[in-house]
Amino acid sequence: MIVHMIGVAQLRPLGAWNLAAGMDEAMATIRSAVERCEEYPEFQFSLANTWPLQVVEKHDPSLMKRIKKLVKKKQWYFVGPWVNEIHPDNSSNRLWNKNLTLGHQYASKQFGVSSNTAVHFESDSFSTVFRDQLIDQGIRNFVYKGKLPANLGTRSCLYRWMQDNGEYLLAYCAYPHYRTRSFDLYGQIMEAVESGNLQLGHALCFYGVGNHGGGPTKQNIEYILENQNAYEGVELRFSNPDAFFGEAQLMADAFPEHDSAIEGSGIGHFSIGRAIRKQQQDAEMALEVTEHLYDRYKKHLIHKTGERQFSEHWNRLLLGASTSAMGGKITYQAMQTVSEIQKRVISETEDWMYKLSRDWARSELEPTNHQQIVLLNPYDYDWEGWVEWKPNLDGDNWGKRQLLDETDSPVDYQLVETYHSDGAQVTLLFKLKIPAGSYRLWILREFGTLNDQLGEVKKPDESALKVNKTQISNDLYRLRVSPRSITRICSAQSEDQDDGNWLGRLGITFSLKDDNTGLESKDRVDFDLPLAGGIESEGWTIEEQGTHRMGLSNGGILGGSRYQWRLQMYAGDPRIFIELGIWFQEQERLLQMNFQFADKFTSWVDSHSSHYVNEMTSAAECAFRGWIMGRNQDRQFGVFSEDVFSASFTENELSLTLLRSAAIPEPYNASMFQFTDQGYHLFRIQLLPDCKVRPEDLPQYWLNPSAQPIVWDRYEGMNRPAWENATPPHLQEANEKRALADGLMQHLKPDA
Repeated sequence: MIVHMIGVAQLRPLGAWNLAAGMDEAMATIRSAVERCEEYPEFQFSLANTWPLQVVEKHDPSLMKRIKKLVKKKQWYFVGPWVNEIHPDNSSNRLWNKNLTLGHQYASKQFGVSSNTAVHFESDSFSTVFRDQLIDQGIRNFVYKGKLPANLGTRSCLYRWMQDNGEYLLAYCAYPHYRTRSFDLYGQIMEAVESGNLQLGHALCFYGVGNHGGGPTKQNIEYILENQNAYEGVELRFSNPDAFFGEAQLMADAFPEHDSAIEGSGIGHFSIGRAIRKQQQDAEMALEVTEHLYDRYKKHLIHKTGERQFSEHWNRLLLGASTSAMGGKITYQAMQTVSEIQKRVISETEDWMYKLSRDWARSELEPTNHQQIVLLNPYDYDWEGWVEWKPNLDGDNWGKRQLLDETDSPVDYQLVETYHSDGAQVTLLFKLKIPAGSYRLWILREFGTLNDQLGEVKKPDESALKVNKTQISNDLYRLRVSPRSITRICSAQSEDQDDGNWLGRLGITFSLKDDNTGLESKDRVDFDLPLAGGIESEGWTIEEQGTHRMGLSNGGILGGSRYQWRLQMYAGDPRIFIELGIWFQEQERLLQMNFQFADKFTSWVDSHSSHYVNEMTSAAECAFRGWIMGRNQDRQFGVFSEDVFSASFTENELSLTLLRSAAIPEPYNASMFQFTDQGYHLFRIQLLPDCKVRPEDLPQYWLNPSAQPIVWDRYEGMNRPAWENATPPHLQEANEKRALADGLMQHLKPDA
């Protein structure tokens, strides 16, 4: 048996240390690896992450030159590579794509090399979408720590992780001990031999000091040299993963197949650190939209430096997206660093977004003598949906204003007016469609009569929307509510209380549970925890009643936390909109939204699955990324949200774990504790009952609810006084009143 001895170093920028300490660790580890390579010509070193080399490039250029020489001598290898070894289920698909793309680009640009092997020791669970992303990037071999899929029934750690089209990753499930605590490598070598494939005659053995850093030592290397042929039937060989898989691929057809996700262990990982996860998501989405805008409108810029700056921002987000950061398991100081990175990206991308959109508008759009509303679609797909916009008016109420489209035709909208100390605040609700990469430009006129243009406007009671304190419906679905739950979702045409009802006896509600198991428990198998108190509901009230949208609202107390949840339905829209705001004040408790369905689901699919799974999972936690859809024969029920990150399932129940307030030590006093995710949180969730198509056939803007057009008020060309030079009486200032009292400015009188 030839044992390929792979010298590695697992490096995290943040963890139980701050960013500066992580950079120090990276510099020391890389320098040590370089010195070992130069000292021992037989030794080979493999690195998966490129972020440590970016640190070296910036702070020690001479060390970077030495690394390039080692790459040419074939002593230094890249596996992957990616920027940072982040948890794939703990990260968005967009971030993983960037992680792979930027890592490959850096290795190619700086060293002229690439690799078709990836090594990932940060996670033990991987989705089929992650597999597809690796294959799309040219990766053909994959090493991970964790469990061998149970369906394989083989001692060999090698198998083919199959796609539906016949493509595959040759996967190697490494034994748990991928790091070294001492110079003696005997135990690791024997584990590798016993888990190796006898028919292949090759095995992998990884070694490197410490959990996160250190790398191979002089003693490790000398132990291998001294024991190269010390064990009967075993040859130790300094090597790299590409060399091992070069042998394995020659007989790949002999290895067993696996086609579903790789399931890991532990629970509670995805449901903690919600605030930092949400801010990370907001930063990613802002950066992604800005890149779309830059690609389309950079011709209007004088200095085209966006690509470099955007890559730097992605690298920053990848540094902060470690498993520890997203799981809340880093120091308070490190968590603050991650938050500041995210805020910086959001702030700077917002500046870019403003510059790109306004420069484009000034260059391409004609000025007009009326206030305009620009609605810009930055995405590469058509967008259609509801827009809620508050025009920046003049403090007056809506009055006789009109909203006109590009053809000067009046737009059908729902008007909401609220009042504050400075006057009226107007909100317009309307539906529109914007082609991919295009825009709409509407005009807000401040005179005329809307009814003269539109004819008779529908009254709320003539709309298909109906609402009272116990139910809300549109022309498609009807919901019934109790003080603490949604009890019924069925067709609007259904007369029978239970006919076609999607929900079981418990319906849709939320619960608070005691949870003192800490940040993450490897032993816990589900969220079957004791309840921590009931809901003290104030009952439902009618919040909104219009021709386009109607809504109910319900407030109350749950444990020690104040909540407010809303239900909204739109005319002709099959989706049901739920919004839950909560001021979370709990300690060592978790908050869940619970769905109980009338029928059992037989299969499900989510954004991390490439196809339906024929069995529902157990109640164990899994990552929730954007949406999930359950199917029972020809009926499907979808749940969509970009504010939720954890889900668990049984055959007829779905639980979204919204928040967990686990105890974490204070940074300078371990006997004092803080509690994660205390404060205000807002969750927006959309339901899609009776979906008729597969998820991939749904509109992209349904699968990504946060994808919204960029909307702003435009004033280019306005060269006239406000209000047509006739200030409304309730907004007149002292100087205008003085002029009226002296017999001047008579056009300001109400009857003028």
